[in-house]
Amino acid sequence: MGTEAKARRLATLLEMSSLLASQLDLGVLLQTVVDSARDLCSADISGLLVLDEDEPDRYGGFWVSGWETPPAHYPTGAGLFNLPLKTGCPLRVDDVPSHPLAVGTPPGHPPVGPFLGVPLRFQEQILGTLFVANLTGGHPFSREDEELMVAFAAHAAVAIHNARLYQQAEELAVLRERQRLAMELHDTVAQIFFRIGLEAERLRELLPEDQRERLASIAALASRGSAAVRAAIAELHERGGLPEEAGLYELLTSLTEEFKAQFGFEVGLIVTGPVHRVTAPVRELIHRAAREALTNVAKHARARMAVVNLAVDGSSVRLTVQDDGVGPDAGALRQAGRGQRFGLAGIRRLAGRLGGGAELRAGVDGGCVLRVWAPLEPGRCPPGEVRVATDTGAGGG
Repeated sequence: MGTEAKARRLATLLEMSSLLASQLDLGVLLQTVVDSARDLCSADISGLLVLDEDEPDRYGGFWVSGWETPPAHYPTGAGLFNLPLKTGCPLRVDDVPSHPLAVGTPPGHPPVGPFLGVPLRFQEQILGTLFVANLTGGHPFSREDEELMVAFAAHAAVAIHNARLYQQAEELAVLRERQRLAMELHDTVAQIFFRIGLEAERLRELLPEDQRERLASIAALASRGSAAVRAAIAELHERGGLPEEAGLYELLTSLTEEFKAQFGFEVGLIVTGPVHRVTAPVRELIHRAAREALTNVAKHARARMAVVNLAVDGSSVRLTVQDDGVGPDAGALRQAGRGQRFGLAGIRRLAGRLGGGAELRAGVDGGCVLRVWAPLEPGRCPPGEVRVATDTGAGGG
């Protein structure tokens, strides 16, 4: 090949590499790679086989150019086409059917004579294989063709890696936006419906019997609105893949719905702060404590309502469960102080191992209050905490 022809091919290579670098849509990029490889080598057909990003032992996609009939399936892994994947080296064959490792082609596959395949390698990782076949005029591929394809494949591998990173960043941005919308719905609309229902229930107690029906309708509408918002929040999380860090909110939502359906008393859930920062051990503590508290309400409190409040700040996680029932008596509080009541012993031990604690006390306006806290950083207890309350209150257990 003359100097002028080499210069033209080098200029074409640089132009195509610049085109690949500017393309961030992965699907468009992969088709551009296979089309450009075909044009670069003046081949009749070309193909690009990409390995799955998460499972590199499996194929993740097959792109072709110049094929009249698109392939119906991926290559089987036998024969010549996969050798660049297995060896990590280029493969140049003058006539595929006469090669000792050739196994034939599947139905619908165009006939292949001269063949040139190169691995797509990014650093030490092989991303796939790129091949061209059947030079115009039936001539075999040259060493210069091989060097050109190796150089082009190197640029293509970098472009594919960058496009995957961009795709991951976009997916993460969408996921974060769904989480933000879900938390905004919870922190605003869901809480408004809950408070409307709460106020309607309180006002019903102050009105004569014949005037309570309208407030009952308002409370029912608020409950339906709250349920619709919770369903929208759940759908946002589901579409976002329900990542692990969103698990605590989902656990508490499911728990409150379970107790409302099973025991018939109203349960409100209020969550504030960056709940996604709660780690797995603290998440387990909070979930267990909330379940224990609501079980106690269902069994002993004779309550009409309970509120589960989770607050997360820069240093701590704090759970408060309060009901409007009969409240604990002095004996119950003394037993709770020794960890012998309401399953509090296990909760206190688990919280203590995390650097936190738990307390049970009578509510100022009646009912029972269980508080559990733990630091976001294991081993560090939030300042100003008292492990177990010893104040007393009236009422049965």
